[in-house]
Amino acid sequence: PELQVCWIATFKRAWNGVWSPRAEKLVQQTKEAGLDGLDLSGTGPVDAAFARKVHDAGLKLYIWTVDSPRRAKKFVDAGVDGITTNRPGWLRAQLDLF
Repeated sequence: PELQVCWIATFKRAWNGVWSPRAEKLVQQTKEAGLDGLDLSGTGPVDAAFARKVHDAGLKLYIWTVDSPRRAKKFVDAGVDGITTNRPGWLRAQLDLF
């Protein structure tokens, strides 16, 4: 069977507030490795513009670990393809309330 493979990555924030790695670098490395997408930490700078860069490159975008409805809604609105959570049923029910 065809299996999708994503790269799990996280972010660091410098003293000046700049996040790394940037979307462009993640996309480049993911494409060069022949992977299908990114599975990124939910603590980083993922927003609609970030998601658009990933999707424009033909990649999937997943976010981990999101247990807060407010944060989950932010990522859903940004256009991510999926969220990893410790509370799937509860989080889905909470998102249905928005």
